[in-house]
Amino acid sequence: MADLYLKRTLAGLVADDADAVESLKRIPLGVTVHCQVIKPRSVPQLRMYWALCALVASNHAELQTREQVDQALRLLTGHVDLVQVGGQTLKLPRRIAFAKLSQDEWSAYLMRAKDAVIQTLLPGVELPEVEEEIARMVA
Repeated sequence: MADLYLKRTLAGLVADDADAVESLKRIPLGVTVHCQVIKPRSVPQLRMYWALCALVASNHAELQTREQVDQALRLLTGHVDLVQVGGQTLKLPRRIAFAKLSQDEWSAYLMRAKDAVIQTLLPGVELPEVEEEIARMVA
């Protein structure tokens, strides 16, 4: 069975699109099914994140690409895995792919990333300024 997108209503969970309606119709009445509830990630927030990385790259002396900024933000926010190699502890940036973070985890990471930008990467710049600029970039 395919992934279903459901919406919570006062009556409970209901199909959120035509594909979900059709998939639910194929489940016989009275049959119990197992479901895993995962809130899908926000694509607009992901676009804003990459715009944030591009904004920092265009205004930072050492970090020149949005990919470098992304890696730096993962390290600065503690979004890392600690790995022991040859007696040393390495910090490896954790992935931010859709399948790796829930929406709640992503939202928390994004807040930490914005804090890291205004506190460490672009000190002296205020958060509202950053948010206005990235909103213009993704518009």
